[in-house]
Amino acid sequence: MKIYAFSAWKHFGTLGRASDDDAWQHTRERRTSGGLARMSWGRGFFRAWVVLSAIWIGFMVFVSEPKTYTWLWKTDYGIQDESGRTARFDLTKSRTNLLLEISDMLRTMKPSISALELQSDSEALLNAMEKENQADFAKAKNAWLLTVVPPIALLGLGLCISWILRGFQRRTA
Repeated sequence: MKIYAFSAWKHFGTLGRASDDDAWQHTRERRTSGGLARMSWGRGFFRAWVVLSAIWIGFMVFVSEPKTYTWLWKTDYGIQDESGRTARFDLTKSRTNLLLEISDMLRTMKPSISALELQSDSEALLNAMEKENQADFAKAKNAWLLTVVPPIALLGLGLCISWILRGFQRRTA
């Protein structure tokens, strides 16, 4: 009586291929004439880049705080008066429309305000909101650049090194 051991893994994924020898070329290690296994350096370094990029992005989001990344699109600012009422202003509107909205808000807060004081307070509030918007935009831009540029630069460096090393390989006929 003969006992046969059948391994499904030996034939796994070989459907449609010419032979078992052909199937071995698609595995992680290739057989060479010296019996040593060649490694796929490109695939390995790409996977290392993916892992390192994910760690870098996660670290940078943790350090910069997730809300920093949304400041790039933040255009809505609010002013709260002493009574607790809040007025919100969208900075995508024109400067004249914003000044009118701010002056209307100031008139409702202080009905006895003079025209000169109303104009100067409106200008000061709008300038403060624009200054805060520019500071938030700069923080968000720096956070995005520090998060995205290093992984892309590392990928570019790896591709350049790979291209250079491929130039030293012998051509097969």
